[in-house]
Amino acid sequence: MKQRLCYISGLPRTGSTLLSNILMQNPSVYSEGRSALCQMMWDMQCSINGPAEDALKASRRLEQTSKDIMTELPALYYKSVSKDIVFDKCRTWTLYENHQMIKRYIDENPKVVVLVRPVDEIVRSFAKLRLDNGWVGDVYTDLLLPNTDPLTLPLEGIKYAKYIRDEGFLFVTYKSLVENPAMVLEKIYEHCEINPFAHDFGTIKRVFVEDDNVYGLVGMHDVRQEIEFRENNVVLPQNIQQISDEMTNTLYDGLHAI
Repeated sequence: MKQRLCYISGLPRTGSTLLSNILMQNPSVYSEGRSALCQMMWDMQCSINGPAEDALKASRRLEQTSKDIMTELPALYYKSVSKDIVFDKCRTWTLYENHQMIKRYIDENPKVVVLVRPVDEIVRSFAKLRLDNGWVGDVYTDLLLPNTDPLTLPLEGIKYAKYIRDEGFLFVTYKSLVENPAMVLEKIYEHCEINPFAHDFGTIKRVFVEDDNVYGLVGMHDVRQEIEFRENNVVLPQNIQQISDEMTNTLYDGLHAI
């Protein structure tokens, strides 16, 4: 692959779009919206180990051809990108099997930036976004169902990343990103072994524009010119608040984040 891959992962509504657009100020760095690379690699791996396995075995291609295909997928995905460094953004790179895919086919020592935030703040952010888009019905409960996207599945990945204590993971809080972006970017550059770059935190431009109509949530990836916390007056039901607090306690227990 002509580019070097780094990774942005972690929980939703934690500033990943903001971070990507800041990183894109650096002429050597590319970082678009939510990437499909992880899912595509996972689907291909499932095919190799499932429906395609017998044919690959019969033609004596199982080992080498499978490795060639998986190794080339990232290069094909970013074929049109000319930048030297790519930050691929996917919430589930921290899941064990996905992390192992990186190590097996891309980089034995991947650098992953993992974004975190209190769960109740994430749920309230999604709730406000849904209400602003005319969501009908319960705007909370589905977000907290076990092993589901966009919240609880990435949360499981963070548990894995946290407890294996792999030095390739850098945990960053949303609070730190908003309050001290210069420090966070310095730490990310150091962690990913990238030459420092002087970013402009005064005026943030939305470089890569995702089509939020696909998700039915217009405004989900808006980026303000000024880095600041957004006002959110949503009050969670008591049971949702309690479950969110329990998840937050589990998330931050033993977590070493900047």
